Amino acid sequence: MILEKLSSLLFELSSCDRLSILKELVDGSIGVTKLSKKLGLTTQETSRQVFRLKEAGLLHKDHRGLYCLTSYAKLALNQLEGLDFLSRHKEYFKSHSLAHIPEDLILRIGDLADATYLSNVSQAFYGVERLIKEAENHIWLVSDQISFGICCELAKALERGTKNRVIQTKSFVYLSSYVRDFWKFYEKNIVPIEQRTWAAGTLEDRLDDQVDVFLFVSEKQAAVAFPLNNGKFDYLVFSGSGKRFHSWCSDAFNYYWPKARPLGVVIKEPCEWVIDNPEALSALERIIEGQEVRLRKDLASGLERMQLTRRGNLTRLGFYVHNHLRQGSLRKA
Repeated sequence: MILEKLSSLLFELSSCDRLSILKELVDGSIGVTKLSKKLGLTTQETSRQVFRLKEAGLLHKDHRGLYCLTSYAKLALNQLEGLDFLSRHKEYFKSHSLAHIPEDLILRIGDLADATYLSNVSQAFYGVERLIKEAENHIWLVSDQISFGICCELAKALERGTKNRVIQTKSFVYLSSYVRDFWKFYEKNIVPIEQRTWAAGTLEDRLDDQVDVFLFVSEKQAAVAFPLNNGKFDYLVFSGSGKRFHSWCSDAFNYYWPKARPLGVVIKEPCEWVIDNPEALSALERIIEGQEVRLRKDLASGLERMQLTRRGNLTRLGFYVHNHLRQGSLRKA
């Protein structure tokens, strides 16, 4: 019986004409003649469809004799927003997964309906960089990796006085051909800003084993991308500044933030291990410098076990541990 009632509702909503009538009435009551002109239907056909919707409990007449939505219809249309959003982006969601997104946010997926889909990576990264440039109060982000351009813009935002919260994966691997030049730039241009903002409490870093979204939120705008079915990201984002979209993205960040561990907590054990194994710090130094590194089996195994390297390449956790020990003072969690 439950499925019969649901099927009956879905059948009434399956007609483009009936659905168009319902959506037209979202803005207020209207008569059949005016409604038929707006939709390009004959008066007879409009009357027929209106009668069906009235019989289904989705329409009623107001005191002026005009048709308007029932509260039942308003709820039904609200629930359809999520399906409408998914259907418009069917190809995207065929290859992307929301399996690890909390259920209450999935039930609110219609809140993303007013966002703009950026269908290539260049557009997406440009959109994120613009979001950061325009931020005045705060920037919250969740990401498995941060591009060079985004890293620079985040540093500039901190200099402007934004309060940033960052969640990244500790297992991200830096390419050996990239890490040396990145470290030199990072040490010269980013580390001084990080040290000041960590001390001031305007930058908080957290690490997690994996992230389930690629997410940027400022006080004005937001951008979100979901992982592919294999768990990796292609960074094709939904971006916007609408109230409901922004609220959804903010709530998503606030769900993941307490689940991630503060940087100072995460690096404590591997830092102690490196201090007890001085050759490990030297190995990390050589990896960062791009040198060929041949390690004893036990040392290589230890670096992997502490998640400081993966298959001989530096991880983000290894990067932070090396940076902390180079600076000589425990960073604020």
